[in-house]
Amino acid sequence: RHLPEINRMSVRQDTEHEGPQHYLNLEDMTQPPISKEEAHDFNRVRQQFSPQNQAAQQQQFKQCPLSAERLAKFTNVFQVTTQLYDRLVGLLKQAASAPWLPPASQAQLGGQITETVGALSHYAADLNQPLHTTRHSTWQTALAKPNEQGSHHFMEVTLFTKSENRKLGDNLTKLHYQPTYLPPLGLKQRLLQQIQNAYLQVFNLVQGDAQARSSPSTYFASLKQAWQPIATQQTVASACTVSDILHSAYEEAGRPDLSQL
Repeated sequence: RHLPEINRMSVRQDTEHEGPQHYLNLEDMTQPPISKEEAHDFNRVRQQFSPQNQAAQQQQFKQCPLSAERLAKFTNVFQVTTQLYDRLVGLLKQAASAPWLPPASQAQLGGQITETVGALSHYAADLNQPLHTTRHSTWQTALAKPNEQGSHHFMEVTLFTKSENRKLGDNLTKLHYQPTYLPPLGLKQRLLQQIQNAYLQVFNLVQGDAQARSSPSTYFASLKQAWQPIATQQTVASACTVSDILHSAYEEAGRPDLSQL
């Protein structure tokens, strides 16, 4: 019965809290700053995410994996996610005393848990969105006119029709996924690995866009064909990650009885 409110709280993170905490911009850790125009220029993006650089980036992640300490110097999105997890665990521990709380206190605690689950789900899912891991999140697609929203808008709004979105949602509800408990350190490592995987997918998005541009008359269809499998894969990864996070928080809190909330 709490799902509609959880969904509302998740969406609210974009409408009320959109900003730096939604983006990782991994290039900031190793490269000098660039202008907004440079970040949007597809020629520069194509050079940044070339096949040669893709192989080099894969090797770099193997030799020097991302760490929470390194990320903390450049972005707060990882901290926001882990802080929300800790908050959820604390609230769930309080739920152990829910049967003895007054109805008003039960309702307040239930609302806090719902709000935290919604926010945590949003940020955990963001870590799997490739275009949330790079400062080149909104390069100009061949469809966009100057100053119009580009790749990020296409990925999150245009890529799937309403019927395709419904089908994707239906398929997610049919996933027979068994959530895994992750201790706090294991959870952080899982999230860091997800970020690396998402960033490597940016290379595939850019190369798919480059290939689609070779035939302007079929650009839209070719871009959808190249990007939909990546978006679907990352959406499934997001769903599994969120499931593991919520399950882990529940286990970490001692599996409290939530029926009174």
